[in-house]
Amino acid sequence: MKQITILRGSDWERTGADLYRKLKNLSKEMDWQVVITEYKGNRSVLQNNLLWLWLTFISKWWLETFGEARTPETFKIYFQKLFLGSETIELMGETITTLKGTSTLNTKEFSQFLDNLENYVNSEFNVQLPIPDYYGEAMR
Repeated sequence: MKQITILRGSDWERTGADLYRKLKNLSKEMDWQVVITEYKGNRSVLQNNLLWLWLTFISKWWLETFGEARTPETFKIYFQKLFLGSETIELMGETITTLKGTSTLNTKEFSQFLDNLENYVNSEFNVQLPIPDYYGEAMR
């Protein structure tokens, strides 16, 4: 199956003409299904940057507040478990539980993950996370 992605700022006239040509050239001897959906790419670099900014901030805050060193990676694991959950599989007689990762989230899902993290830290720790200048773009 051929997938075509049209991003904002694309030349719609040229893209439309290309799509029309491709559709026109489809074999009439076969059945076809054309699906158009909103593009939701994998998490963005800005979203990932925001996540690590916040995890690093939380890690430092935790050390200053409780005197306990915790790495940003530790907090990432905690928030993955809290907001994404885990998966359990049976393999060769063993039960294996793994966390659902963030790398497979699309931009909308990752934005929801960040929103959940921000709200949780604000309500449970009474801490305001830093808001960088790229926050709005990262949370789209």
